[in-house]
Amino acid sequence: MWVWDTRAKSVTGNDLKEELAFYAEKKAEFLKTYEGKYALIKGRALFGVFDSPSAAYEEGVKRVGNVPMLIVRVQKEEPRVWIPALQLGLIRAHLQG
Repeated sequence: MWVWDTRAKSVTGNDLKEELAFYAEKKAEFLKTYEGKYALIKGRALFGVFDSPSAAYEEGVKRVGNVPMLIVRVQKEEPRVWIPALQLGLIRAHLQG
């Protein structure tokens, strides 16, 4: 799942709560037509489907400006991300809750 934001302030899950809920609700429907593509979601609206995350981001900036938006690859299973240094305690992540 891609979250693009070039502002200095970081984006938290709460900033995209509405977008994430919308994607979860529509995922089965999106899989039928858009599997493997990148969906651009802002609020409860699908702004488009693209071949690359950068194309989705460019369109998002044109339409709504440089604000938090959800760019997600439509796929059956989310990829598992493993960061060894984080898992082994070599670095620590400060999670906002």
